[in-house]
Amino acid sequence: MGFKEYADNDEKVSRAKDFAIDKHAGQVRKFDLKPYHIHPEKVADIVKSHGGSEEEITAAWLHDTVEDTDVTLEQLTELFGSVVSGLVGELTSPALKDKSKKGEMLVGKMNAMSSPALTIKLADRLHNVSDFPTAPKNFVRGYKKETEFIINNLKDELTTVQKKIVDDIINTIKDY
Repeated sequence: MGFKEYADNDEKVSRAKDFAIDKHAGQVRKFDLKPYHIHPEKVADIVKSHGGSEEEITAAWLHDTVEDTDVTLEQLTELFGSVVSGLVGELTSPALKDKSKKGEMLVGKMNAMSSPALTIKLADRLHNVSDFPTAPKNFVRGYKKETEFIINNLKDELTTVQKKIVDDIINTIKDY
């Protein structure tokens, strides 16, 4: 990769960061009431620390924008390219009327994801379980069970990075 491509990619992550912070403005995390943009930042940090590509880090910043804001995949394609919007599309879940089926839906979705999208999704789950200390016990109990169900039903062909993130998730939830 030449300098121009490197600089363009670095700029893409920076633009995604600014975009996510802007689009999530006014939103807060459920239990600690911190600004919501901290979540995509932490997910992007996890992806980056595990060697994620610029597109993966960019998608990590943007992973909740379609689900939680007025942003469309078409807008993301125009602003960040089809690779990033494709990853965000894979990460975007439909609204469920029956929340009791969420675990099964997520397992099916995650097992069908591309490897880069699955890595981002696991990083998302890892950051979510890191919120357990500030979450109500009934939420923790349910989210832990859902997380264990997902982990126990993931396809066997996980990458080394994905296995490491799964191990981090297991270690984070074991004491709850």
